[in-house]
Amino acid sequence: MKLPAILLTIAALWCGLADIAVAQTPPTDELIQAARLRGVEFIKSQQTKDGFWEYDDDLKADTNNVGLSALCTIALIENGVPHNDPVVRKGYEFVLGKSGQLKNTYELALATVMLSRMGDRRDRLRIKTLAARLVAGQLKTGGWTYTCPEADADILRTPQSLTLKEGVGDNSCTQFAVLGLWVASRTGVNIEYPLRAVSERFIKNQRPDGGWNYNLDEKAGSGPSMTCAGLFCLTVAQASKIKAAKLKDTGATPPADTPAATSVDDPPVESLLAHPVFKKGLDRTGQFVGGIGNGTPKYFLWSVERIGVLLGLQKLGTTDWFAKGSTALLATQKTDGAWEEAGHGGGPLVSTSFAILFLRKANLGSDISRLLEGESPLSFVIVGSTPPARFKSIAEALKGSKPGDTIRIEGNGPFPLESLELNQDVTIQAGFGYSPVFNFQLGVDRLGIKRKPEKDPLARNALNVTKGKVTLEGLTIQMDPPSQRAKVAWGGIGVSGGTLRLLNCSVTEGNRGGFAGVVFSAPGKLILRNSVLAGGRAALEIVPNGAQEVLIDNCLLFSDSGVQVIPDPAAKANAAVKLQLLQCTVQCNNSFNFPGVVGQIDIATERSVLQGKSLGLNLLAGPTKQGRSFRGTKNVYDVKDWVGAKGQRLPEITNQKSWAKFWGSDSDKNSYLQLAKFSVPHSAGGFSHLLQVQDWGLELPESAEPILLKSNVGIDPYFAGAGRTFDQYRDSVGYNAWLKGNLELDTEVAFAEAAPAKPATTPKPKK
Repeated sequence: MKLPAILLTIAALWCGLADIAVAQTPPTDELIQAARLRGVEFIKSQQTKDGFWEYDDDLKADTNNVGLSALCTIALIENGVPHNDPVVRKGYEFVLGKSGQLKNTYELALATVMLSRMGDRRDRLRIKTLAARLVAGQLKTGGWTYTCPEADADILRTPQSLTLKEGVGDNSCTQFAVLGLWVASRTGVNIEYPLRAVSERFIKNQRPDGGWNYNLDEKAGSGPSMTCAGLFCLTVAQASKIKAAKLKDTGATPPADTPAATSVDDPPVESLLAHPVFKKGLDRTGQFVGGIGNGTPKYFLWSVERIGVLLGLQKLGTTDWFAKGSTALLATQKTDGAWEEAGHGGGPLVSTSFAILFLRKANLGSDISRLLEGESPLSFVIVGSTPPARFKSIAEALKGSKPGDTIRIEGNGPFPLESLELNQDVTIQAGFGYSPVFNFQLGVDRLGIKRKPEKDPLARNALNVTKGKVTLEGLTIQMDPPSQRAKVAWGGIGVSGGTLRLLNCSVTEGNRGGFAGVVFSAPGKLILRNSVLAGGRAALEIVPNGAQEVLIDNCLLFSDSGVQVIPDPAAKANAAVKLQLLQCTVQCNNSFNFPGVVGQIDIATERSVLQGKSLGLNLLAGPTKQGRSFRGTKNVYDVKDWVGAKGQRLPEITNQKSWAKFWGSDSDKNSYLQLAKFSVPHSAGGFSHLLQVQDWGLELPESAEPILLKSNVGIDPYFAGAGRTFDQYRDSVGYNAWLKGNLELDTEVAFAEAAPAKPATTPKPKK
């Protein structure tokens, strides 16, 4: 009987290194990036019309190509191909469709990783089922062989009651099973019991030279790939132990499948690198890494990359593993972007997938790295400082920073936020794998006196941008304004000077304090991308002040008003606002609310969902469109009333056709009045800090207009919000462009040409 293709490939690659010396200068980042992109294009070009990748025609009848298709899809995602790319979607749908019948260990593990990486919470039960089969397939020796029995998620409650089969298994299957189980543990699967058996397997069966071989053969020496497999499995087992210890420290009741301590040399949380078995294995790996050359199997390179990245090691032994490996890979890439294995029959798709995963430094276990390193009480780090400058609070980090610094937050919090002022060029971002949460607190002023928000404008906001170029990435700001005798216009983030770029942030209100997510009262440009603004009187509030431009890209606005423009009675400034929404979801009573605003407001919306009572009964300044312009395309409107002035709707606008006619010829193409059904419905005013952005995934019926079905209308939950979605966006090509200041907007509409009703004025500074 023939074995599945992906299995044969990996089993063939575990052995032997081709010791061809590599002495060239390490390639530049630009060359590595170009090689990755060529590899990506090769993999994409090889997908069949049915969404899978074929390993070998001779083996087609014996395999569904699920493992290979999952591996190719993972490689594409990790190298920045968006999850909604047609090739990725077809690969995902193929693997998902076949996942119910999987029994092969490699395919079960790779399918688990791919489904988790896609991030659709509807796949959580399927991931648990795949994990159950992996758990049921473990042998008494702690390892796995090629196949696992059928099982359902119920067995995960008491895995210790399973009767494990006899057998040796092999360490290649075992490391893939361990990878799949660790990824599945992110969905709540407790894996401590099977991972203890894994730890025992590798501790007991280490070869005298410090490494491991394929199948525990006492007569065989260690092999390079299997030595890395041993280190990887011990690393995951250690992370699992730390995770269980943290659970017990919190006082939480451990799941039913949490085992008691065993007699294995497996002490409580300790330094992994100091463990004699691990240290000996790491030394042996360094010897293998020193022999990396042009003929080195890509499976081994990928195994090395996982260990190097997980442990944060630049060198293994005395060798810079990435410099040497990347040099070898760039020297052997073919003109079509592929890599091939000489003499191993691995096939270019497998080799290319492993190669670009290596070049990407794809950390499939970033949470493992955090567990091993532990969390410092000094969570705020100034990036690039030597020695590393760490601080206990964001306020202290800002005091210790200089203009242009990046402050990275390596902790989840919650951290207090007392009307913090940002008055210099600075970037504040979540560390990889972290989701820092800030809670607003009404603090004290410089004299130690409790701040009075009714008199102090800065005290009304959790965060204040008053000067400089400020970028916030991956932060969650939760604001529950305290009760005050006087009415206070609270705000999550206030921008009264400088500029703000907001990326993958969530700004929410849990009570009914009536805040605005962002209050923009400075001239200039405001950029909101992949963010969530929920609660209060408005998601975004603009106070006219000179020329103001706002870009809102892939954001959720869930509030009473989506975008509100409110004039400052004291300043008496006319509006000069350009507002652009791209692929947003707006669920508000009024999408746009501009009561009593004089001046020009230009709106452009594209591939957005606008749901609520109206698009804006205060959008207009009067019965005509004077001082307002609108352009749009491929929007979904789910509203009762369309547009009006002073709270009264215009009776002549009753549908999308009359709406478009009001604004002028070709003002709103391919947009439709359509019921917007979301994955999980939320009623107006149902604000909470615990909102899940995936709830707003748009589910259009098959009867919807074809142009809407293929246009990715509404927010893309895969990239929106803080936490894991920010990590996913950081893996994309779009983030590299963001870092360079290039927004890479794929837009079809531009602002309409319209003369302002009155010249915009900038208020004079107050004395």
